[in-house]
Amino acid sequence: MAEILLAALRKGFTTGRSSGLRRWYHPECTLESFADGRAEVVPGASAVLAAWPRVIGPPGRLTWWSVSAAPGGYEVVTQREIVKGGTRFPVRQLHQLHVESGRIRLHLVSSAAPHEPPALVPHDVAGVVPGSVAEFGHDGLSGAALFSARLPSGRPVVVKIVRPGRDWLAVASRDAGREGLLFTDGVYTALPAGLRSPVLSAQRHDSGWIIVMDDISAELDSAQRAGRQRMARDILTAAADMHAGFLGRQAHPGLCTLADRLRVFSPLQRLLNWRSSDNFPTLIGRMWETFAERADPKVSDAVLRLVADPSALLTRLGREAPSTLLHGDLRPPNLGVRGCDVLAIDWGLATYGPGDLDFVYFLCNSAWGDDEERDALEEMWLKLTDSPPGNPVLDLAVVYHAVAGELGVLLTTAAHRPEGLPRPSDAAVAWWMRRVRTAFDRLGDLA
Repeated sequence: MAEILLAALRKGFTTGRSSGLRRWYHPECTLESFADGRAEVVPGASAVLAAWPRVIGPPGRLTWWSVSAAPGGYEVVTQREIVKGGTRFPVRQLHQLHVESGRIRLHLVSSAAPHEPPALVPHDVAGVVPGSVAEFGHDGLSGAALFSARLPSGRPVVVKIVRPGRDWLAVASRDAGREGLLFTDGVYTALPAGLRSPVLSAQRHDSGWIIVMDDISAELDSAQRAGRQRMARDILTAAADMHAGFLGRQAHPGLCTLADRLRVFSPLQRLLNWRSSDNFPTLIGRMWETFAERADPKVSDAVLRLVADPSALLTRLGREAPSTLLHGDLRPPNLGVRGCDVLAIDWGLATYGPGDLDFVYFLCNSAWGDDEERDALEEMWLKLTDSPPGNPVLDLAVVYHAVAGELGVLLTTAAHRPEGLPRPSDAAVAWWMRRVRTAFDRLGDLA
């Protein structure tokens, strides 16, 4: 049955027509689309089928098709070559299908930057065997292109082509090739024992960078399945050691500033990237709408005032605590373990600021269970950093990440992620609301 459903969808993606799909959509299904720069919700099978050709787009030759099982259904990635105005160009879409009794109950559609051919990788990349390059599966939500390859020894690696001008995240954070610069300037080799970057080489190429990394897919996957408490202790210990080791050092000139880090998830990103194929800026707009709608009004008012003008928050952060190297994107999908080492990928948002910022970001993105887990992690962090309870810097870090959009991400994920997929519990949302309110109460007026 699943094979027939997927075959019908594949035909529809190629023809751009929904004829023959009615039997595969539940009468009370919903289509949510972010494919044209707007968030659109279409309820009911008849309305979905009418909207389908517009959402999917014109007919096109299917050049990429992949299906993977997901909780409650499937994730389908398509790329088609369509002709518009006499010009051929690729269109890539991500589809999440939630199936009930053999029919689609929820269909989420989003656009993404098109995959690019392995020919993009030049043959003189440091040690990579020519002809061994293949596409590496990834979400495609930024301008980086990833490819699988092998060194002459047979060691599997990932080749990352970074072109800052084509990556919305790089533009938003004013990144000129941060991951490559941190390698060439020796920052990764200066990391403390127990924390490693998998980057093996980095070299400038055209207007961007070519970065060769160890393929640590297995370590990233196994870390997701490991015991959360043990993983959290290893990660936080490694982060605290890094912060201590870089404390007081001069900031690397290529690091993201705290002000730019706030702008990455600004409500304006949706408008600044209106014509982009990247989907994430559109989701940012939806996230802030959900935050304004669902957050405690006192919290949302205080946070949004700082979104409009974060200068007082940034000034106080700079005054209250010394700064150090921050990973900037310290969350479970970017972290693995090999032996006694924590492996950290994606240093593209590496920042210079108080170490508590890394911790609060990690807590927002990992502790989605009960209150005891979050309380225990906060207590663990205070002990690792020898900080007192009620530390004002930790409160400032909580407010900072609320202003950066993390509370909105939490609320949106809890409210809109379909059943069966990992999402924060109601208890987690309530805990963060209390935690942000407490931080504002203790810090006083920051606006």
